[in-house]
Amino acid sequence: MCRNGLFPSEQKMLAVTHATGAPRTYFLKDSEEIAACPADTKQCREGYVVPGQEVLTSKVMGKFVCAYFPNKSGGTAGWIAADQLAPSTMLASPASAAWIGKWTDATDEIDIDAAGKAIHASGTATWDGGHGNVNEGSFDASATPAKARASFVDGECTVSTVLVERYLVVTDNTNCGGMNVRFDGVYQRKAAR
Repeated sequence: MCRNGLFPSEQKMLAVTHATGAPRTYFLKDSEEIAACPADTKQCREGYVVPGQEVLTSKVMGKFVCAYFPNKSGGTAGWIAADQLAPSTMLASPASAAWIGKWTDATDEIDIDAAGKAIHASGTATWDGGHGNVNEGSFDASATPAKARASFVDGECTVSTVLVERYLVVTDNTNCGGMNVRFDGVYQRKAAR
């Protein structure tokens, strides 16, 4: 499957690229939704990017790549034909300063500061079930990045992060707060320190 909620957990093959298909590069549903998908047909299409727009990519399935377009409404994920994308930028070893700042995904936030050779992160996340039913979660821990990856452990909570250029892709082990609270997401830095 290639869907919004699952994209952050696919951290092994993350890269940044951009769309090249003209006039549009379509996101395609997966076979769990419609048996004939992914295929570039009207029934499988569910949004698009235009040439030059940046997307994150992860796993590959035949001639399709799982892609994610971050935006203010939470982003769009789906399969994209590999020939509609430019070659990917592979993960590098970012400088420590690249991690520093306030990272946000909707209302969830992670603040990262320098801590000697390590980095220190504190995060808050919420889940709003409506009718005043809001669950919260948080973590506060240090980690030493290994290339583009850092894992923060605070008690039973583990938050795994991958820094992919200007995106922080985050997933957790489901033990970081109240019911349904997850840090999973594609975060963008709002303020450098």
